[in-house]
Amino acid sequence: MFSCQSTSSLVSSSIIDSRTMFVLCKCIIFFIIIINKCDGAAGPPYFDSNDHLDDKLGCGYQEVPKVDVAKLLETAEGNRKVLEGLLIKTSATQKNVESLFVASNNTVMDIGRIIDSKLASFGMLNFSCEGSQGMDSKLLLNLLEKIDKEQKRLWDEIVSLKQSLEMSKTSSSSGMSSTEGMSSSSSGMFSTGSNITELLWSTILHLQKDLRNLQVKVSTLPDRHTKTIAEKCVRSPDMPKDCSEIARQGEIGSGVFKIYPYRCGRVNESVLVWCDLEGPNNGWTVVLSRKPVPKQVDFDRNWSDYKNGFGDPQTEHWLGNDALYSIASSARQILRIDMVDWDGAKKYVEYDSLVVECEARNYRIHLGGYSGDGGDSLAYHNHMSFSTSDRDNDLHDDNCAKLFAGGFWYNKCHKASPTATLLEKQRSTKGINWGTWYSDRTTLREIYFKIREYPCQ
Repeated sequence: MFSCQSTSSLVSSSIIDSRTMFVLCKCIIFFIIIINKCDGAAGPPYFDSNDHLDDKLGCGYQEVPKVDVAKLLETAEGNRKVLEGLLIKTSATQKNVESLFVASNNTVMDIGRIIDSKLASFGMLNFSCEGSQGMDSKLLLNLLEKIDKEQKRLWDEIVSLKQSLEMSKTSSSSGMSSTEGMSSSSSGMFSTGSNITELLWSTILHLQKDLRNLQVKVSTLPDRHTKTIAEKCVRSPDMPKDCSEIARQGEIGSGVFKIYPYRCGRVNESVLVWCDLEGPNNGWTVVLSRKPVPKQVDFDRNWSDYKNGFGDPQTEHWLGNDALYSIASSARQILRIDMVDWDGAKKYVEYDSLVVECEARNYRIHLGGYSGDGGDSLAYHNHMSFSTSDRDNDLHDDNCAKLFAGGFWYNKCHKASPTATLLEKQRSTKGINWGTWYSDRTTLREIYFKIREYPCQ
């Protein structure tokens, strides 16, 4: 058997016969086949891209389709750019919605602050109580209700818009599966975006129109120095509404005075009260006084007694929730609490604002900023309704006023109990407590609640 290497020697030696020529031809054909078989760039072995596998191998394979990879990649890149553009547009639209909502909401809040400032200047912080104010009060209430409705309506619109945006994002994600799907979802998304924009601007323009109407109404309200309907029931100079007015009249000695805290319809009704007129910051109207006296006043009273007041201003006394409400709603008030323990130590607490709501709202209390050295025990009672033995408005399962024998703004139940029974020095929650002074609930000997008008700056 000859090899391919022996062929060259046969040729060089010129010894060529018929058998040698046959072997030479066979080697040449073999080299041609090897060369074609190793040429990987031309396509699959043994056939080019136009041949059929079944012709070469007889295996029944189908024709291999041509694939234009470059064109496919170009299409995919185009789809990707379209999708990115749509997502950017969707994101920008959502941010636009959110920013417009914030701006509109801030405008609503500005309107609310304008109305609050009007209320403060009128001394009409509790205008929502039926029959307590005149026509201006009802107008202000209607304005605030209108603003509240607009806020809710705007929020509903924003929720709807955000849901539309989320649907658009979902549509864009599902559209990536095919070029045709991308094309149809793209047009749908642009259509949705257009509808969203129209709805958005319609909502904003409607809101702006309503807010402009509210601004017009607010601008027509009386300013700080204009008499309101309620203020037309003018008291005579000898009818002070509280001890602050008595102090401004020049009184310098503390004692029992007659004040006229009520408004129109009750303007001539007087109340006896202890006025603290000592010191530079005087003019305090005493709301509550507790101290040891030969005959202690019973503070376990019903709702009517706490409403109208009871006791003796010279000893132990409760001013009355109606009078407290009237004074606190006429002008901004400071609440001061002075305390004395059984060893003679003293502490005080002040709150820079006091709001008491009307009877229909259970004389709910709202306190401002705290200062002093006695600790902020009333923080636990802030925003609570008043409770008595016959009207349970606290958050406890039982009636706190019954448990601690006195009406107060209980929570569940107390960290301060100024109306409880006055007990000798001991540790008891049944006596007069101020939890941030004595956390072990050691009882106090004296406690006084008093208010005065916040000084004008």
